[in-house]
Amino acid sequence: MSLLYLTILFPLIGFILLTCSRGTWWSDRLTTIIGVGSISLSAIITCLVTCNFYNEYIQHTSYQFSQILWQWISIEDFSITMALHLDILSVSLLCLVTGIGFLIHLYASWYMRGDRGYARFFAYTNLFIASMIVLLLADNLVFMYIGWEIVGLCSYLLIGFYFHDLKNSIAATKAFVTTRIGDVLIICAIFFLYQQFGTLNFNEMHALSNNMEDSSSLILLQSATLFLLGGAIAKSAQIPLHTWLIDAMVGPTPISALIHSATMVTAGVYLIVRTYFLFLLTPNVLYCIGIIGAITLLLSSFSAVVQKDIKRILAYSTMSQIGYMFLAIGVKAWESAIIHVIIHAFFKALLFLSAGSVILACNYEKNIFRMGGLRNSMPLIYLSFLIGGASLAAFPICTSGFYSKERILLATVADGKTIFLVCGLLGAFLTAIYIFRLIFLVFHGEEKISPSYSSNRIQHDIPLIVLLLFSTIIGVWILPSMEEIFPKCHWLPVSQKRGIEVISSIISLLGIFVAYKLWLGGPYRIVSYISQSRWGGFLLSFWIQGWGLDRLYHAIFIKTYLRITRLLSNDPLTKPIPSLLYLINFLEHYLIKSEIIRISVHFIMMLVGLVIMTAYLLFIGV
Repeated sequence: MSLLYLTILFPLIGFILLTCSRGTWWSDRLTTIIGVGSISLSAIITCLVTCNFYNEYIQHTSYQFSQILWQWISIEDFSITMALHLDILSVSLLCLVTGIGFLIHLYASWYMRGDRGYARFFAYTNLFIASMIVLLLADNLVFMYIGWEIVGLCSYLLIGFYFHDLKNSIAATKAFVTTRIGDVLIICAIFFLYQQFGTLNFNEMHALSNNMEDSSSLILLQSATLFLLGGAIAKSAQIPLHTWLIDAMVGPTPISALIHSATMVTAGVYLIVRTYFLFLLTPNVLYCIGIIGAITLLLSSFSAVVQKDIKRILAYSTMSQIGYMFLAIGVKAWESAIIHVIIHAFFKALLFLSAGSVILACNYEKNIFRMGGLRNSMPLIYLSFLIGGASLAAFPICTSGFYSKERILLATVADGKTIFLVCGLLGAFLTAIYIFRLIFLVFHGEEKISPSYSSNRIQHDIPLIVLLLFSTIIGVWILPSMEEIFPKCHWLPVSQKRGIEVISSIISLLGIFVAYKLWLGGPYRIVSYISQSRWGGFLLSFWIQGWGLDRLYHAIFIKTYLRITRLLSNDPLTKPIPSLLYLINFLEHYLIKSEIIRISVHFIMMLVGLVIMTAYLLFIGV
């Protein structure tokens, strides 16, 4: 257990070495060894720590482990210790981040081979993994916030990886600025929570929260949880701070897989679940979380149905699946939310890596309508999309996504939130439509492009095969139980549970059938009719643009800001002030010059006097 700090140290060493290697004689092979090897060492240490942890956890279900690194701040009663905390929640997500991170790094060593930014890519991703581990293992809110900020920095660097293209730089800046809004809110939450509890340690806040009864304290706590929610919304790309995630698809595809499955967008869910004891005291905020999740789930699903870019479809699907996680949190199904985080990481990493192979084979083509018939030339990728897509669509019985999504739907019924159940079922129907629309258009029908596909069995195939297996029912068997750390949830009788499962299964299968009929059964006739109609064309255009929220934000915030800057540029003080500065600079220059002349005169006079005195002593004085 004392090796826990090495899970962070190895990726940090990899980051430092790769950063120092830029412009040197280091080869791509050595870069691969350092970049992938550092994450593999972190994953090995995680396995050792996890085995030791579970040996203790089996004997004592409340077992937790803490490792103090150093004392950062100590001023009178205020002290912050940098310490790592391990419980069943953090160890589960630690395994997820290092495991999925290693598979994505291994795949990226094939995908990014030959890129001129190869070493820079792995330097960024190593720092990304290290910062995410800090975020997961931090035992207090300040230490977590440090990891949270570095994660945001790494996402900015990786989204704008190809910064020579202005569009990519703009997308990276958009992601950075949008998530900074949430970061400011978290800082406010930190101030409020310290004022309330006098500590920022999670365990200490949990213990103190059990004794809170004062109404004024609860009002302050409600403000703090609202700010925490704002930070989670920005980082996890939920309405209304979600628009950055779609534009983030300009980065390399392995980065999209890393951001969507194992690092950034799940950080918001983890923040709320880690501080669940605070949200239990503010049920109104919890209900808001459920509403935000339901709205995001539906809006992103409708947008995904009409997208043409393969990566944008998967990006919208990530938003919808995180909407399910927020839905689970809204009904206090904490364990179900984390289980869906883990299962979602399996099939989403599989889908993004498979999409990367398709894009590379099709000469960087991303429009699904320009592809087709790829199932024969890319059988492994086709199987990966089938299993990953089926898990995303909650195909009954055989996929892991079915079980994690069912837990959330059952929790909504058990909590009495029927409207959330309806939203969840409608989201499942739309999910089945858009993911199988993608599969049918890319892998079935006529072959519209000849793929140049070659893979390496180790670097390319192994990550896909492992993720493919975990996206099936095998992924459910490895899930941990977290019942001991979260309050007990209400569960439905077996008869009601079976009824919800049957209804959900029928809806998912119906969505697949609709996708087949619309895009394979009678090629595009219904779709063409809808798109050519007045209202149908308007809705399709509206959904493709993400419900017009980007334009709305541009009109409200960006144009308003530009108007203010133009207004201030006509300020009457803008001319006198520069003139005054010019006058001051002129006088300064003149005075300095005159002083230099004066010093020169004094120096010459001193020399003349010295010469005269010397001559006097030598000739007259004698």
